[in-house]
Amino acid sequence: MYSSYDTTRLARHERGGPCRDLRTSMEFSISKARCQYEKYNEKEKVSSRFVFAIHEFEIRDRLLARSEINKFLYLYTTEAAPRRTHADMVRIIFRNY
Repeated sequence: MYSSYDTTRLARHERGGPCRDLRTSMEFSISKARCQYEKYNEKEKVSSRFVFAIHEFEIRDRLLARSEINKFLYLYTTEAAPRRTHADMVRIIFRNY
């Protein structure tokens, strides 16, 4: 995989449009993603369930070295509000009725 700053090895269509600043980028980081599928009895109200969960998700600014913003999205914790051990940042649930 190429570094986002190494644009010499990329074809023009991989670099973006004609006005794209090739020195800028964003970084998406996903940690501990999991999927779970459960199928229930046909007599139950919910017949199946699909869960997609991400434990930690961050969007980082990799635009310029002088940028004042490092992280656009991250889990903010303080001493008064610490992170819960098994809490997910993102959880998407689909239920089939």
